[in-house]
Amino acid sequence: MYPGKPNLQVKKHSNPHLTITYLGSGGVGGQEKGQHMIPAIAEHLSTHTPVKFNVHLGNARSVDGISLEQKSYIDLLEKNHSTSILSGLLPCDQYCELIEASDIILLPYGPRYRHFMSGIFDDSLFLGKICILPDNSKMALWMNRHNVDCPTFKTWDTTSIINAIDNTLEHYTHYQSQFLLAKEIRTKSWIRNNPIDSFNTNTTRR
Repeated sequence: MYPGKPNLQVKKHSNPHLTITYLGSGGVGGQEKGQHMIPAIAEHLSTHTPVKFNVHLGNARSVDGISLEQKSYIDLLEKNHSTSILSGLLPCDQYCELIEASDIILLPYGPRYRHFMSGIFDDSLFLGKICILPDNSKMALWMNRHNVDCPTFKTWDTTSIINAIDNTLEHYTHYQSQFLLAKEIRTKSWIRNNPIDSFNTNTTRR
C-alpha cells in the first residue's frame, strides 16, 4: 500500500490462536483512525492470552515515515509483550501479508468515516476477514444493506471499541461466517462490474 521499508519490528507473541491487526495511517495522520486509543486497547488485549495483536504505525508525510506522536505510542506499546509492532512505511507485499495472516481487522475510525469507505476494509473484505467497524460508518452501512451482521462500536471511545473487540472474540465463529458471506457478495459484485473480457486485448469491440 505504501512504498518503503518498515524500520521497526519487535515483540512477537508465540503460538497465538487468533490474530487481530491494526493498520495505521499512511498519509492523513492517525487521530481519525483511532491511533491514540491503540496503547489502551493493546493493554486490554494482553489479558486475552490466546490473542496476538499486530500494530502498524506509519505516516507518509513524516520524516522516516513515522510521526513524533506515533513514536510516543510505540514507546507505550513496547511495554506490552503480546503486541507485535511495525513502524514506518509498509511495502505492498507486507501490507497484503499482514491482512492475509490476520483473523480480525480492527478499524477504530472516527466520524470522518461516516462519509468515506476504507481501502483496508475493502481489501479485508476480499479475503473474508472480520472487520470491527464504527456503527455509523459507510462500511457498516454496506454490510447492513447486504443483510450481513458485523461487529460495531456505537461511540468513538476506548471502552466502546474494547467492548466490540470482546464481543467479536466471544462470537468469532458467527462473525467469521458472516464475513465469508460478505466476501462472496463483494467478489460477485467486482466480477459483475469488471467482466473478464474487458481485460482481453483480443476482444472485438462492437
